Parts: sequence; structure tokens; C-alpha cells
Amino acid sequence: MDYGRLEEFILNRMRESRLPGLSIGLIKNGELVYSRGFGFRDIERGLPATPDTIYGIG
Repeated sequence: MDYGRLEEFILNRMRESRLPGLSIGLIKNGELVYSRGFGFRDIERGLPATPDTIYGIG
């Protein structure tokens, strides 16, 4: 499956909202079919977001 449209949608929304980074995973029939990090997990150090990034909240 081509996830190009999904990625374009996410990148556009990130630009609009100035969201620095996010990670997603898609599950189909109990199996991970797609995962990707977008943007940065640490802007100051230029570290990219990955599918395994753990985000601190609060």
C-alpha cells in the first residue's frame, strides 16, 4: 500500500500547527503494517523522531 498521501497530510498538518515531531503506527489484523517518525524528537540537537521515540508529556 502507498502511504504517500497519508505522509503528505501529516507533514502539512505539522507545518500548519508547528508540531515539532510525532510518530505513528498502523495496525491491520493485529499486525503492524506501517510505522514512521516525522520531524524531530529533539529540535535543539537535531535528533529525528522515529517509530520508537518515547515522548514526554506534561
